[in-house]
Amino acid sequence: MAVHTLSENHLRVLCVVARSIERSLDDIEELLSRKEEPSKLHHIQRSYSEEQRAGILQKVSGLRGRLAEFVRDFQLKGDSRSEQQIVDTRVTHMWMFLEDSFSHKLKGYGRVDESVRDRLDASVSELLRLLRDLEGVK
Repeated sequence: MAVHTLSENHLRVLCVVARSIERSLDDIEELLSRKEEPSKLHHIQRSYSEEQRAGILQKVSGLRGRLAEFVRDFQLKGDSRSEQQIVDTRVTHMWMFLEDSFSHKLKGYGRVDESVRDRLDASVSELLRLLRDLEGVK
């Protein structure tokens, strides 16, 4: 196959496009391959039959193969990150959300009732402790 020459700007944009498509394909595969509901907060209603699921997953596989050819044809270079970088980023992100969930930080949304304030703060503190434990595994 002929190698196509593109500017650095074009290559960067196409890398972003390819990564986005790859993530979306990952999400679709995960969604349709899931056997049970992983969360109590995010309910997804099953709307495809098993036959439809298999057909979509087959198409996703074909699209993934063609995307790999696209990346190869245009010599796109993906980014490289370690598992530790990804986990650290996610833990920091969760930490920031939790820190902003203490009762005194929620005052912009109205006063937190005293009857739940202590329980809320204790729950947030426990989640932060568990995140700290997660960080300590390294």
